[in-house]
Amino acid sequence: MKKFLLLLSLTTGVYAGNAQTKAITDVGDEVLLYANGTWKYAGEKKHPSPHDSLMALNKTAFTRDKLATFLVKSKTINAGVYITPGEWEFEKSAPNAPSEYRFRLKALDSYAFIITEKVEVPFENLRDMVLGNAQKRAIDVEMIKNEYRMVNGVKVLSLEYKGTVNGIHFIWFGYFYSSSAGTVQLVTGTVDNLFYPNYKTLENFLNGFVVL
Repeated sequence: MKKFLLLLSLTTGVYAGNAQTKAITDVGDEVLLYANGTWKYAGEKKHPSPHDSLMALNKTAFTRDKLATFLVKSKTINAGVYITPGEWEFEKSAPNAPSEYRFRLKALDSYAFIITEKVEVPFENLRDMVLGNAQKRAIDVEMIKNEYRMVNGVKVLSLEYKGTVNGIHFIWFGYFYSSSAGTVQLVTGTVDNLFYPNYKTLENFLNGFVVL
């Protein structure tokens, strides 16, 4: 099942997607060059994604489950996730892996990972960047649901999306957060026939996300 987890972890995220380099054009204009091949003039006002206006704020206040008592804390930024001991197990990712920690739901073939980096990504850009990176591995990626949520008092972007990798149909469900301190991606996933039976358990896992 480690190969399954590897596939899962390679098909999503904004890891390194916001890296930028300054350059000067031949007419003296300063521009920002991004790792994904795009560019813009330095100082140019950011415009919201056309999808941003379609995402509403869910009025439900999401809080961590009372059984989620063990904090897995990031060493990159001041955030983490509370997990339910005995239900989830976790391990540090290998050196140079995109994720900081990997998680496995013990009773079922469902997995999760957390990616943290000290790069701020504008909220209005998170959705498109996540999907853009997912499409590098699964070209048929399709959005199922997107909305903003308040989770333990913190605003996050909640995304559910699906795609096919090596003939296997996956569904991912994640919370994405960014601030001047950095960006956090907390993502769960499994094969499509297990996703909805496990939905509440996966959502409870995500609701353990906290900014400390």
